[in-house]
Amino acid sequence: MTSEELWKRSGLNGTYEAWSFGEAPDKLADLVLQGIKTATCSAYDLYLINNEPLPQTGDYSVI
Repeated sequence: MTSEELWKRSGLNGTYEAWSFGEAPDKLADLVLQGIKTATCSAYDLYLINNEPLPQTGDYSVI
């Protein structure tokens, strides 16, 4: 299933960003589905280096 298909299925409105977890994306996504992994984070400095906006409350991601 593509991220676009998953987003349409979610029933949510708005925009989203699609991305995967680091070195073991399938393993980490499985931990999310099991309810074991409930949060993630990124290094603040990487947003600055890559000139990317910081995530905001209400942003959506498709993993």
